[in-house]
Amino acid sequence: PNYDLTLVDGTLQIQPAPVTVTAVDETLVYGATTPTWGMVCAGLRNDDTALTSPPICSSTATPTSPVGVYDITLSGGSDPNYTLTLVNGQATIVPAVLSISANNLSRFYGGPNPPLTLSFAGLLNGDSANDINVLPTATCLADTISGVGDYPISLLGGEDDNYILVRNSGVLSVMPAPLTCTADDKERTYGGTNPAWTLHYSGFVNNEDIAALDIIPVASCEATHASAVGPHAITIQPGAASDYQLIYIDGELIVRPAPVVCRAEDQLRSYGQG
Repeated sequence: PNYDLTLVDGTLQIQPAPVTVTAVDETLVYGATTPTWGMVCAGLRNDDTALTSPPICSSTATPTSPVGVYDITLSGGSDPNYTLTLVNGQATIVPAVLSISANNLSRFYGGPNPPLTLSFAGLLNGDSANDINVLPTATCLADTISGVGDYPISLLGGEDDNYILVRNSGVLSVMPAPLTCTADDKERTYGGTNPAWTLHYSGFVNNEDIAALDIIPVASCEATHASAVGPHAITIQPGAASDYQLIYIDGELIVRPAPVVCRAEDQLRSYGQG
Protein backbone atom coordinates (compact mmCIF):
# COMPACT_ATOMS: atom_id res chain seq x y z
CA PRO A 1 0.00 0.00 0.00
CA ASN A 2 2.98 2.32 0.45
CA TYR A 3 4.73 1.64 -2.92
CA ASP A 4 4.06 1.91 -6.63
CA LEU A 5 5.84 -1.14 -8.18
CA THR A 6 7.73 -1.09 -11.50
CA LEU A 7 8.64 -4.65 -12.71
CA VAL A 8 11.90 -5.15 -14.65
CA ASP A 9 12.55 -8.66 -16.06
CA GLY A 10 15.99 -10.29 -15.60
CA THR A 11 17.86 -13.07 -17.45
CA LEU A 12 18.77 -16.54 -16.20
CA GLN A 13 21.93 -17.64 -17.96
CA ILE A 14 22.46 -21.45 -17.96
CA GLN A 15 26.15 -22.18 -18.28
CA PRO A 16 27.70 -25.52 -19.25
CA ALA A 17 28.09 -27.86 -16.31
CA PRO A 18 31.57 -29.20 -15.60
CA VAL A 19 32.18 -32.83 -16.60
CA THR A 20 35.37 -34.74 -15.98
CA VAL A 21 36.18 -37.37 -18.62
CA THR A 22 38.79 -39.85 -17.39
CA ALA A 23 40.55 -42.52 -19.47
CA VAL A 24 40.20 -45.93 -17.83
CA ASP A 25 43.51 -47.41 -16.72
CA GLU A 26 44.31 -50.79 -18.29
CA THR A 27 46.68 -53.63 -17.40
CA LEU A 28 47.75 -55.75 -20.37
CA VAL A 29 49.93 -58.81 -20.72
CA TYR A 30 52.87 -58.44 -23.10
CA GLY A 31 51.82 -59.57 -26.57
CA ALA A 32 48.09 -59.31 -25.89
CA THR A 33 45.78 -57.51 -28.31
CA THR A 34 45.13 -53.94 -27.18
CA PRO A 35 41.53 -53.33 -26.12
CA THR A 36 39.19 -50.54 -27.10
CA TRP A 37 40.33 -47.85 -24.72
CA GLY A 38 37.55 -46.85 -22.37
CA MET A 39 36.58 -43.66 -20.58
CA VAL A 40 34.18 -42.62 -17.84
CA CYS A 41 32.30 -39.34 -17.44
CA ALA A 42 31.70 -37.83 -14.01
CA GLY A 43 29.18 -34.99 -13.71
CA LEU A 44 26.51 -35.81 -16.29
CA ARG A 45 23.10 -34.41 -15.33
CA ASN A 46 19.44 -34.67 -16.21
CA ASP A 47 19.79 -38.40 -16.85
CA ASP A 48 22.27 -37.76 -19.67
CA THR A 49 24.24 -40.93 -20.47
CA ALA A 50 26.75 -39.68 -23.00
CA LEU A 51 28.27 -36.61 -24.51
CA THR A 52 27.13 -35.48 -27.91
CA SER A 53 30.71 -35.75 -29.19
CA PRO A 54 32.90 -37.79 -26.85
CA PRO A 55 36.70 -37.38 -26.80
CA ILE A 56 38.98 -39.71 -28.77
CA CYS A 57 40.84 -42.13 -26.55
CA SER A 58 44.19 -43.52 -27.78
CA SER A 59 47.50 -44.92 -26.58
CA THR A 60 50.94 -45.65 -27.96
CA ALA A 61 50.77 -49.11 -26.37
CA THR A 62 50.53 -51.91 -28.95
CA PRO A 63 50.75 -55.74 -28.79
CA THR A 64 54.46 -55.49 -29.58
CA SER A 65 55.22 -52.84 -26.95
CA PRO A 66 57.65 -54.05 -24.28
CA VAL A 67 56.76 -54.18 -20.63
CA GLY A 68 56.25 -50.69 -19.24
CA VAL A 69 53.74 -47.90 -18.59
CA TYR A 70 52.15 -45.99 -21.49
CA ASP A 71 49.83 -42.97 -21.50
CA ILE A 72 46.23 -43.32 -22.54
CA THR A 73 45.39 -39.87 -23.85
CA LEU A 74 42.08 -38.10 -24.45
CA SER A 75 41.66 -35.46 -27.14
CA GLY A 76 38.81 -33.47 -28.55
CA GLY A 77 35.19 -34.00 -27.59
CA SER A 78 32.45 -31.46 -26.99
CA ASP A 79 28.94 -31.00 -25.71
CA PRO A 80 26.97 -27.74 -25.63
CA ASN A 81 25.78 -28.46 -22.08
CA TYR A 82 29.09 -29.35 -20.55
CA THR A 83 32.58 -28.04 -20.09
CA LEU A 84 34.95 -30.97 -20.46
CA THR A 85 37.99 -31.64 -18.33
CA LEU A 86 40.08 -34.45 -19.79
CA VAL A 87 42.14 -36.72 -17.53
CA ASN A 88 44.57 -39.14 -19.16
CA GLY A 89 45.03 -42.72 -17.98
CA GLN A 90 47.77 -45.33 -18.07
CA ALA A 91 48.22 -48.63 -19.87
CA THR A 92 50.51 -50.93 -17.89
CA ILE A 93 52.02 -53.83 -19.84
CA VAL A 94 53.10 -56.67 -17.57
CA PRO A 95 55.31 -59.69 -18.45
CA ALA A 96 53.81 -62.74 -20.14
CA VAL A 97 54.50 -66.26 -18.85
CA LEU A 98 57.19 -68.14 -20.78
CA SER A 99 57.79 -71.82 -20.09
CA ILE A 100 61.39 -72.95 -20.65
CA SER A 101 62.07 -76.68 -20.45
CA ALA A 102 65.28 -78.68 -20.46
CA ASN A 103 64.89 -81.31 -23.17
CA ASN A 104 65.08 -84.96 -22.11
CA LEU A 105 68.23 -86.63 -23.42
CA SER A 106 69.99 -89.98 -23.32
CA ARG A 107 73.45 -91.43 -23.79
CA PHE A 108 75.39 -94.63 -23.16
CA TYR A 109 77.32 -95.32 -19.98
CA GLY A 110 80.87 -94.01 -20.25
CA GLY A 111 80.08 -91.46 -22.95
CA PRO A 112 80.10 -87.67 -22.71
CA ASN A 113 76.91 -85.79 -22.00
CA PRO A 114 75.23 -84.52 -25.16
CA PRO A 115 74.68 -80.77 -25.51
CA LEU A 116 71.96 -79.72 -23.06
CA THR A 117 69.21 -78.00 -25.03
CA LEU A 118 66.10 -75.99 -24.21
CA SER A 119 62.58 -75.74 -25.63
CA PHE A 120 60.19 -72.81 -25.27
CA ALA A 121 56.42 -72.47 -24.95
CA GLY A 122 54.88 -69.01 -24.89
CA LEU A 123 57.13 -66.84 -27.05
CA LEU A 124 55.18 -63.92 -28.53
CA ASN A 125 55.54 -61.25 -31.19
CA GLY A 126 57.94 -63.34 -33.22
CA ASP A 127 60.40 -63.52 -30.33
CA SER A 128 62.97 -66.31 -30.32
CA ALA A 129 65.42 -67.66 -27.78
CA ASN A 130 67.91 -65.07 -29.04
CA ASP A 131 65.59 -62.31 -27.85
CA ILE A 132 65.61 -63.44 -24.22
CA ASN A 133 67.83 -61.14 -22.16
CA VAL A 134 69.51 -63.95 -20.19
CA LEU A 135 68.73 -67.59 -20.92
CA PRO A 136 68.68 -70.11 -18.05
CA THR A 137 71.71 -72.38 -17.79
CA ALA A 138 71.08 -76.12 -18.06
CA THR A 139 73.24 -78.30 -15.82
CA CYS A 140 73.47 -82.03 -15.10
CA LEU A 141 75.67 -83.71 -12.49
CA ALA A 142 76.08 -86.91 -14.52
CA ASP A 143 79.59 -87.57 -15.85
CA THR A 144 81.30 -90.37 -17.74
CA ILE A 145 81.54 -92.62 -14.68
CA SER A 146 77.90 -92.13 -13.63
CA GLY A 147 76.10 -95.45 -13.62
CA VAL A 148 73.02 -96.42 -15.57
CA GLY A 149 69.97 -94.44 -14.43
CA ASP A 150 68.16 -91.12 -14.74
CA TYR A 151 69.76 -87.82 -13.76
CA PRO A 152 67.95 -84.47 -13.51
CA ILE A 153 68.80 -81.66 -15.89
CA SER A 154 68.25 -78.48 -13.89
CA LEU A 155 67.71 -74.93 -15.12
CA LEU A 156 69.34 -72.09 -13.23
CA GLY A 157 69.03 -68.33 -13.58
CA GLY A 158 67.71 -66.52 -16.62
CA GLU A 159 65.64 -63.36 -16.87
CA ASP A 160 63.80 -61.22 -19.37
CA ASP A 161 62.01 -57.88 -19.24
CA ASN A 162 58.95 -59.11 -21.12
CA TYR A 163 58.51 -62.59 -19.64
CA ILE A 164 58.06 -64.33 -16.34
CA LEU A 165 60.22 -67.43 -16.75
CA VAL A 166 58.89 -70.80 -15.64
CA ARG A 167 61.75 -73.31 -15.54
CA ASN A 168 61.07 -77.01 -16.09
CA SER A 169 63.73 -79.62 -15.40
CA GLY A 170 64.54 -82.46 -17.81
CA VAL A 171 66.06 -85.91 -17.47
CA LEU A 172 69.31 -87.36 -18.81
CA SER A 173 68.98 -91.13 -19.12
CA VAL A 174 72.26 -93.05 -18.97
CA MET A 175 71.76 -96.37 -20.77
CA PRO A 176 73.88 -99.53 -20.58
CA ALA A 177 76.88 -99.41 -22.92
CA PRO A 178 76.97 -102.20 -25.54
CA LEU A 179 79.62 -104.79 -24.69
CA THR A 180 80.38 -107.57 -27.16
CA CYS A 181 81.47 -110.89 -25.68
CA THR A 182 82.96 -113.24 -28.27
CA ALA A 183 83.90 -116.88 -27.79
CA ASP A 184 87.34 -117.50 -29.28
CA ASP A 185 87.52 -120.08 -32.06
CA LYS A 186 89.49 -123.24 -31.24
CA GLU A 187 90.66 -126.37 -32.95
CA ARG A 188 91.97 -129.82 -32.01
CA THR A 189 92.38 -133.24 -33.55
CA TYR A 190 89.87 -136.01 -33.37
CA GLY A 191 90.13 -137.93 -30.11
CA GLY A 192 92.05 -135.16 -28.43
CA THR A 193 91.28 -133.15 -25.34
CA ASN A 194 89.25 -129.97 -25.65
CA PRO A 195 91.30 -126.80 -25.24
CA ALA A 196 90.46 -124.20 -22.61
CA TRP A 197 87.50 -122.09 -23.69
CA THR A 198 88.27 -118.37 -23.73
CA LEU A 199 86.37 -115.15 -24.37
CA HIS A 200 87.35 -111.70 -25.49
CA TYR A 201 85.45 -108.43 -25.06
CA SER A 202 84.93 -105.28 -27.06
CA GLY A 203 83.27 -102.20 -25.63
CA PHE A 204 84.57 -101.68 -22.11
CA VAL A 205 84.71 -98.00 -21.13
CA ASN A 206 86.33 -96.02 -18.32
CA ASN A 207 89.35 -98.39 -18.41
CA GLU A 208 87.17 -101.17 -17.00
CA ASP A 209 87.55 -104.90 -17.52
CA ILE A 210 85.65 -108.05 -16.59
CA ALA A 211 85.83 -106.98 -12.94
CA ALA A 212 83.04 -104.54 -13.81
CA LEU A 213 80.70 -107.44 -14.62
CA ASP A 214 78.31 -108.70 -11.97
CA ILE A 215 78.27 -112.19 -13.50
CA ILE A 216 81.07 -113.20 -15.86
CA PRO A 217 79.95 -115.12 -18.99
CA VAL A 218 81.26 -118.67 -19.41
CA ALA A 219 82.05 -120.42 -22.71
CA SER A 220 81.30 -124.11 -23.20
CA CYS A 221 81.15 -126.72 -25.94
CA GLU A 222 79.37 -130.05 -26.06
CA ALA A 223 82.13 -131.68 -28.09
CA THR A 224 83.88 -134.65 -26.46
CA HIS A 225 87.00 -136.58 -27.44
CA ALA A 226 84.71 -138.88 -29.44
CA SER A 227 83.02 -136.06 -31.37
CA ALA A 228 83.31 -136.37 -35.13
CA VAL A 229 85.56 -134.31 -37.34
CA GLY A 230 83.97 -130.97 -38.24
CA PRO A 231 82.72 -127.75 -36.61
CA HIS A 232 81.12 -127.70 -33.16
CA ALA A 233 79.56 -124.59 -31.62
CA ILE A 234 81.19 -122.90 -28.66
CA THR A 235 78.31 -121.27 -26.84
CA ILE A 236 78.25 -118.67 -24.09
CA GLN A 237 76.39 -118.88 -20.83
CA PRO A 238 75.16 -115.28 -20.33
CA GLY A 239 76.58 -113.00 -17.69
CA ALA A 240 75.18 -109.79 -16.24
CA ALA A 241 76.30 -106.22 -15.69
CA SER A 242 74.61 -103.12 -14.32
CA ASP A 243 76.24 -100.71 -16.75
CA TYR A 244 76.61 -102.87 -19.85
CA GLN A 245 74.31 -104.56 -22.33
CA LEU A 246 76.04 -107.81 -23.22
CA ILE A 247 76.01 -109.00 -26.82
CA TYR A 248 77.13 -112.59 -27.37
CA ILE A 249 78.89 -114.07 -30.40
CA ASP A 250 79.42 -117.81 -30.36
CA GLY A 251 82.69 -119.36 -31.45
CA GLU A 252 83.53 -122.59 -33.21
CA LEU A 253 85.61 -125.64 -32.35
CA ILE A 254 87.04 -127.33 -35.42
CA VAL A 255 87.82 -131.01 -34.87
CA ARG A 256 90.40 -132.02 -37.44
CA PRO A 257 91.30 -135.57 -38.53
CA ALA A 258 93.80 -137.26 -36.27
CA PRO A 259 97.06 -138.20 -38.06
CA VAL A 260 97.49 -141.96 -38.68
CA VAL A 261 100.73 -143.53 -40.04
CA CYS A 262 100.05 -146.52 -42.25
CA ARG A 263 103.32 -148.48 -42.60
CA ALA A 264 103.90 -151.51 -44.83
CA GLU A 265 105.39 -154.40 -42.88
CA ASP A 266 108.88 -155.64 -43.78
CA GLN A 267 109.05 -159.20 -45.27
CA LEU A 268 111.84 -161.81 -45.75
CA ARG A 269 112.33 -164.46 -48.45
CA SER A 270 115.20 -166.50 -49.88
CA TYR A 271 116.77 -165.75 -53.19
CA GLY A 272 114.91 -167.42 -55.93
CA GLN A 273 111.72 -167.96 -53.96
CA GLY A 274 108.47 -166.59 -55.15
